[in-house]
Amino acid sequence: MRSGLPVRKLWLRKENAEHPKTEGMINRGRAFIYTMLMIALTFGLAFALARPAKYPVETHHNVTVWSRIKGAQAWWISADDLPLTRWDCCPDFPCAEVIWPGYVAATFKYEERGSCKSIRAAGLGIFWKRDEQGNAKEIQ
Repeated sequence: MRSGLPVRKLWLRKENAEHPKTEGMINRGRAFIYTMLMIALTFGLAFALARPAKYPVETHHNVTVWSRIKGAQAWWISADDLPLTRWDCCPDFPCAEVIWPGYVAATFKYEERGSCKSIRAAGLGIFWKRDEQGNAKEIQ
């Protein structure tokens, strides 16, 4: 049962704050709270900076790879919904091993990163049209 007396918060009373024994306890409590706050802010900032950026994924169908541009990780491609375009590969993946000029891809799926396009992430890539024997289809 509660009596009609108000609850006294001892740490807010002026006479307790000025007491030498209580003064150290208050400062240690503040130091602990400020330390925990700084740790939480540091971890929050580290998480925000460390997580990978999300890039928009583009998908094109019936993509024709016309030729590779000499001296660059770039190709001339076109598709049903894409005019003749320079396709620049990001340096994070050896695109020359998987992009073949003169062939037609059923699906071309990549991340648009602004200055380059990446096919490194899972689920992205170039999926070639195949004939009955499993060979990639050439441009007709």
